[in-house]
Amino acid sequence: MTNYRLFAWTVTLVLVSVAPVVAQSQGFNQELKLRPDVKPAFHVTPMSHKFEATRGKRIPVKFDIESVERPTVLHVQTVSLRQESDGTILPDTESPAPDNLELLSPADIQLAENELSTIECRLRVPSNSGNFHSFGLLVTDLGRIVEQRPIAAGDNKTRRVGVRFVTRYLLRVDVTVTGARGEDAANIDIESVELIEDDGFAKARVWITNSTESPLEFQAQAGFVRAGSTAGKNRFSLSMPNRQSVESDERYNVRILPGARLRLEHRLPEAAFPGEHEMEVSLITNRRTRKKQVFPVTIRAGEFPAQDALLIQAARDITVAPSQVELSMRRGGNRRVAVEIKNNSPQDVTVDIQPQSGSAFVDGLIVRPTELKVRAGSHRKFLATLDAHNSDDLNRYTHLNVIVTSDAGEIVGEFSIPVALLARTEQTPLVQWDPLQWDGSTEPPAFVLPVRNTGQMHLPLQGNLKMVDAFGRAVEMQAGYGRWLLPGEEFLLRFRTKFAPPAGKYRYQIKIDGDDSTPPIEIEDELQMGPELPESAREAPEPATAS
Repeated sequence: MTNYRLFAWTVTLVLVSVAPVVAQSQGFNQELKLRPDVKPAFHVTPMSHKFEATRGKRIPVKFDIESVERPTVLHVQTVSLRQESDGTILPDTESPAPDNLELLSPADIQLAENELSTIECRLRVPSNSGNFHSFGLLVTDLGRIVEQRPIAAGDNKTRRVGVRFVTRYLLRVDVTVTGARGEDAANIDIESVELIEDDGFAKARVWITNSTESPLEFQAQAGFVRAGSTAGKNRFSLSMPNRQSVESDERYNVRILPGARLRLEHRLPEAAFPGEHEMEVSLITNRRTRKKQVFPVTIRAGEFPAQDALLIQAARDITVAPSQVELSMRRGGNRRVAVEIKNNSPQDVTVDIQPQSGSAFVDGLIVRPTELKVRAGSHRKFLATLDAHNSDDLNRYTHLNVIVTSDAGEIVGEFSIPVALLARTEQTPLVQWDPLQWDGSTEPPAFVLPVRNTGQMHLPLQGNLKMVDAFGRAVEMQAGYGRWLLPGEEFLLRFRTKFAPPAGKYRYQIKIDGDDSTPPIEIEDELQMGPELPESAREAPEPATAS
């Protein structure tokens, strides 16, 4: 049975008691208390059939149907289908139904309580060149009225709300055509390619349109490479968003109906750094590429902040991870951390690891090896270790200076890695913050929270911002992505958004998660968006502090 997102409404007439509207804190959220009484009117098994057959073959199709706890009257009809951009298939009652699926059992079914019945159909596989077809049956319960519950005498607060729900199931019959080559995939329009931010990382998004008259099934692959690079492309498969929870390789089978416009997506398997790139998109059926198209892609600095927090671009096509090293004498901490250098460039490089200053690393820090030869297309690691005999009582911070040189001796990259040497004694960050601000001058714009650390230990910044408008509608944003806020450092925590919110008063909640030894920081306040601010917003409050 194919795993689809199914179209279903649960049906019955529900009468519920509604308590008076109660305002939440600051009046932005309202609580509506409902007593639901919603049950499906009937069950159908299976929800979908999947067949493999040759063109023109006739296939009998059956669905078992059972009423639930009450008599019900059902109407069954063949229906045309339409497809959303995420791949979800829905009934299209405005278009004529195809005649390839014929209903043999009665269109109207009357069931007694818990009675079983069968819907019988006959499928005729189309004779066109399509390699995949999908047909639908729409089963609708006509509903019923539920007896009203009385309202107690003298109760002048309770109000009655009536809602009529209708149980409606879309049953699917899918067929893969045996022997069809799927050559029509060459006629799929690959409209555009873009990289979007997905939780701070880069995700490829490809828009396609089926301008043919037949449904199609195919696989889509993409290859991503820096423009002008001779290195091999990082190849990955694309899938429809509604199939991304499927665990098997079937998630990569793209099925598109005639006239549908879909988006295919996948997070990039490798880092994507600023510069000019190319993405090659291939459509494949029967292990043969039917269409291939290349698109230019431009990446600007800072577009993918989670990626930037996790690794460093040492040089073109050369990355280093992790970007921060914590060595700890505390219980449960790591005294040894491996740092990986990955060379995706076409040339061999030499990497030197040097102390922040002087000729030796700080006491207790051991780095081995301090020089590595990293061949093209390979990766190497060096170890940073905290001496087990280290007896310091205070946390210490230093940097590893890393220099990348080519075979010709030219320096092609130079950067530093912050290193934390944590003592056994418990020390914590002490974080101060200023009020949340709106910055519309950047691309993309962002809500900005200025923070600073006056404590003796770093804080990995994992920030979540929830904005709620006067109607209770909420939007959440992320920032920080684990970037360290070092002792004595100030930083702007940027919660990025695609566009400016409408003018008005908003209530916001910010949560900055700490590590196991540091409780989360929680901030709640109001923000006025628009040119005129209230008097309270014009005053500069004292900075808040949390440890």
